Amino acid sequence: GFILVFILQSFVGASLAEFVSAYPTEGGMYHWIAAIAPKRYNSLLSFATGWCTVFGCGWPSIKSLSMS
Repeated sequence: GFILVFILQSFVGASLAEFVSAYPTEGGMYHWIAAIAPKRYNSLLSFATGWCTVFGCGWPSIKSLSMS
């Protein structure tokens, strides 16, 4: 099972690397979402992605620094 998961995750990583190299930006995930999402939802999805990044990645990092 572990070997299969490793191989499949490698495909996901290679696909993501190819996608990211096609849209080079400093904006990050919210900019990529705005570039590929349907026009009707791109503002909402990029806004939600940006805030999920803040609370999912940024907040725990800041909290862990303040606790040490």
